[in-house]
Amino acid sequence: MAAELGQTVELSTLELSTLVSRAAQDSYSSLKELVEKCRSTELSDTDKKISILKFLGKTQQRMIRLNVLSKWCQQVHLIKHCQPLASTVSNHDMCFTQAADSLFFMHEGLQQTRAPVYDVPSAIDILLTRSYQRLPKCTEDVGTQYTLNEEQQKPALKKLDALVRSKLLEVSLPKEISEIKVSMVRH
Repeated sequence: MAAELGQTVELSTLELSTLVSRAAQDSYSSLKELVEKCRSTELSDTDKKISILKFLGKTQQRMIRLNVLSKWCQQVHLIKHCQPLASTVSNHDMCFTQAADSLFFMHEGLQQTRAPVYDVPSAIDILLTRSYQRLPKCTEDVGTQYTLNEEQQKPALKKLDALVRSKLLEVSLPKEISEIKVSMVRH
C-alpha cells in the first residue's frame, strides 16, 4: 500500500508470532508447490534446479527479514520511550527558531525607530550666543594655531562640504533639515 505525500497511513500492529507463523505457512505452501512442479516430467533438470534456487533465495530473504524484525522488536520499548523525547526536542527547536526570528525582526524594527540623540542645549547656546561656551578653553588654543588663508579656505571648505554631504547620505535626516551648507564662521 503506497501512500501519497501529505496523507497519513494508519498502521496496524501485529504479533511477531503471527508473522512468523504466516511466513512459515507461506514457505511451506511454496515448498509443496515446488515439489508438485518438480514431480512433473515437463521440467528439465536445469529448470528444476533453477526453481529450487529461486525458492531457497526467496525463503532465505524472508527468514533474514524475520530475524531483523525480531531483533528490532527487542528495541520497541526503547523506541516508545524515545518518541516523546524526540517530539519534545522538535517542539523546542521550533520554539527556538520562532524566538530567533522574532528577535531578528524586533531588532530590525528598533533600528528603524531609533532616533539620533540631539544635543539641544548646545545647539540653542550656539544659535543664541554664536559661541560655544561649554567647550573647554584648551581647544581655543588649538583652533587659533592653524588658521587658513583665503586660498586655502576654499578647497578645504569644498572638501569638508563633500565629506559632510557623503556622511549625511549614509544616515536618515529628519524632514526639518532640508539644506546643508558648510561655511567658515569668523569671530
